[in-house]
Amino acid sequence: MNISREAKVGLLALVALAMLYFGFNYLKGADFFSNTDRYRVIYDNVDGLTASNPVLVNGLSVGKVRSIDILQEQNNKLLVTLDIDRRHNIVVSHGTRAILADDGLLGGKVIRLQIAPGGQPLEKNGMLV
Repeated sequence: MNISREAKVGLLALVALAMLYFGFNYLKGADFFSNTDRYRVIYDNVDGLTASNPVLVNGLSVGKVRSIDILQEQNNKLLVTLDIDRRHNIVVSHGTRAILADDGLLGGKVIRLQIAPGGQPLEKNGMLV
């Protein structure tokens, strides 16, 4: 089986472009092989929170902020989407609070989850308080 040089160069270029695309997205914080659950929370003011900031439960990082979107139809409130990693086996229940807090001396922001004990588990893509 003889493959022409043009086909080999084309295949190499295609593989290089795919690696560039996935590598760039990985560096931006998108982990393609991670199992996460998404939850949403609405804030009036996020005060410097950005995408990829950590989500903590009792000081343990269990996830990250996926995105922040503005809701103009709801008086410019901000919809924050959280990715919680499944490998920590965190059960997010109804009544769980997502509190925006400072992270140390440098002034970074984190979201601290206060999980309500004994509540019904919140469905995936559910809304936190």
